[in-house]
Amino acid sequence: MTNRDLYLFLASICDSPAFRERPLDEYLLALWRLTQPHRDSEPVSPGDFRHLLELAFTAEVPPYPEEWRHRAEAGDSPGYAGWEAVLAEQVTDLREMAASGALENPHRYFGLQSPRRHSWYNFDAATYLECAAAGTFGAWIPADDLDSESTPPPTFPPRPDTPPVENDYQTLRRSIHTLTTIPWDLFRGFLRAGQWYE
Repeated sequence: MTNRDLYLFLASICDSPAFRERPLDEYLLALWRLTQPHRDSEPVSPGDFRHLLELAFTAEVPPYPEEWRHRAEAGDSPGYAGWEAVLAEQVTDLREMAASGALENPHRYFGLQSPRRHSWYNFDAATYLECAAAGTFGAWIPADDLDSESTPPPTFPPRPDTPPVENDYQTLRRSIHTLTTIPWDLFRGFLRAGQWYE
């Protein structure tokens, strides 16, 4: 599986109306439950990674762990622990933004800050996943298979704690490489890109 395969797969399932109904916090909770049997696997295979992302749209949603409200800020813990800390922070942010009414803001996709002062740009599972894939692995549009150099590149402001990406937009969009493994630290960067990447 290449990074292009993964991006196009996620874009295709996210286009399905059936997958747009699950709120992002519920999607992430389902993803958290699905990853628990893999927590001691380092790294995750690309096939398992793709399967987990798809299953989280329909898997059972576990109750929100109330202790997450009192967790310390997600730090730089390596492996699954660091991944879980970021996911817990994101779910808590989303629930607190919903409770405050912030998610009702029609301009939220221009950016919001959570009550805990974390920046957010993506608030539904489809947009989150597409931006996570684009920000972590690169993105494509159908015109990329043609010569579309006339399309002006958008700009992406840098965000802290995101995985390093190419600065050249066309290179980022069009560089195709095989995914051999998905370490938990890269998966953690994927979560951050889902939150921040535009």
